[in-house]
Amino acid sequence: MKKTIFAIFALGLASGAAMADAPFVAPERVIPTALTQPLAENPAPARYPVSLTGPNRIAIENAKILHCVHDQAKVEIQADETTGQIFIFPRTADASTLFLTTDTKETVAVTIVPQAIASQNIVLAASPKPVIKPAQPAYVKPVLRAHSMDATVKHLIAAMARHEVPAGFDTVSQVIKTDATTKIVKRYVSDAYVGEVLRYTNTGKKSVTLDEALFYEAGVLAVAIDSRDLKPTDTTTVYRVLLREGSAL
Repeated sequence: MKKTIFAIFALGLASGAAMADAPFVAPERVIPTALTQPLAENPAPARYPVSLTGPNRIAIENAKILHCVHDQAKVEIQADETTGQIFIFPRTADASTLFLTTDTKETVAVTIVPQAIASQNIVLAASPKPVIKPAQPAYVKPVLRAHSMDATVKHLIAAMARHEVPAGFDTVSQVIKTDATTKIVKRYVSDAYVGEVLRYTNTGKKSVTLDEALFYEAGVLAVAIDSRDLKPTDTTTVYRVLLREGSAL
């Protein structure tokens, strides 16, 4: 059985992805008029012919592509974090679907069909509504932003920021490195909630702006970031509140 590998590119987090310093293709190989397709609510992916040898460009009007989920065995993706566009290099002649998420919270599915043609310049027209809503398991409670959090969650985040221990909570100080950029340094545990103090370091060569969505996962109720804008090597503190596994809430 052939094993399919999917990759996710996150602009600002994938090193070596930017191509801002050089044109992606010689002018004579780019089609003269960009192909524009509105982001409709129809979930069926739009199909676009692209150059089999690449490169091919995909951009979205008035939005930046933050993430691209794709089949790594079929296509190589290079991302430009400055402009929020991506460049596509097919690895096979097979059609492949890309799932693009923008900074306007939209997700769109695009199917590319590699052909023996010139490099393509595909520009999608932005839409006020997302094409595909991110799937969420039924057992995961809705993520709450700071303005709608209940009093307990807000109190826990404030206490963690002040290095205080709220009534009913115990603390566990243990450094757990989750990936190259993030580590958990402290946990606050009660019967219903778990509070986590994380340290995030910008290990890339360019400045980044963090979003709470980066730290969401199943069971997370709220996220607060101490400093969103980080220069290379800068570190910030992130506070996260989760529903404790097995809680009756």
